[in-house]
Amino acid sequence: MGRNNNMKNREETGLFPDNHDHRLKYYELLLEQEVSGAYTETPLPEGYRFVWYQDGDKKEWKEIEYSAKELISSEEGERCWEQYYAGKEEELLTRMLFIETDAGEKIATATAFYEPRDPEGAGWLHWVSIKREYQGKGLARPLISRALNRLVELGYTKIKIPTQTTTWVAVRLYLSYGFRPIPKNAISSQEGYQIIRTLTGMPCLMEFPILPMEEIWDPQEIELEHYMKETYGDAVRYRWKRGVGRILLQIDGIEREIPIPDFLKERGEK
Repeated sequence: MGRNNNMKNREETGLFPDNHDHRLKYYELLLEQEVSGAYTETPLPEGYRFVWYQDGDKKEWKEIEYSAKELISSEEGERCWEQYYAGKEEELLTRMLFIETDAGEKIATATAFYEPRDPEGAGWLHWVSIKREYQGKGLARPLISRALNRLVELGYTKIKIPTQTTTWVAVRLYLSYGFRPIPKNAISSQEGYQIIRTLTGMPCLMEFPILPMEEIWDPQEIELEHYMKETYGDAVRYRWKRGVGRILLQIDGIEREIPIPDFLKERGEK
């Protein structure tokens, strides 16, 4: 199915996916690629430059991730930093990349990192994000290609990228660089890759059948979004903590947890 047909199907559903859309069915995706040499780097547009992490840049990292909808609150950012980078800040000096404007504002980030539990010792591309107001300005390919080449420079012979269906636009970019599903993940997240193929039409995913557009959406997430906006307003940030019966909520700069609404309880939380 071509991209024109995909767009027609999107119109028929009445839903248009954002580039970071929690209404899509969520699947964790894991891509990999053997390193065969340096990646072709895309130059930054005029007015931007690359800089490496410096002490104190955690605040800017959290701001970028929050703007890109990866985080719902500063507190969640602290927890993620503690999980991935606490105690490793010295390594970040040559691994955590930022794009900075000529005015000195850090507006995008990616980290050339690793996963200590990975038995293959691969390099991992971490936390690729661009502030919302700077998306669509030709920054993604320069950021990704530079971070990938940093992993090559560090001597990794394989690179892995953890991602998810809800950031489907980023997945399309990774696939365009030659990354492919890890075989085990291709099985466990088969429907996830069907969703990606349905949205992107990427030929490298031909083995995954296209889905009807109505099947890519999570009905509970759509209903929950309506409920949260009606209850708390359009500015609400939230994350459904599936399996624990709670919703992590940030509104007016304050993070708190609330119980899931009754309509989800009645249907049985998944």
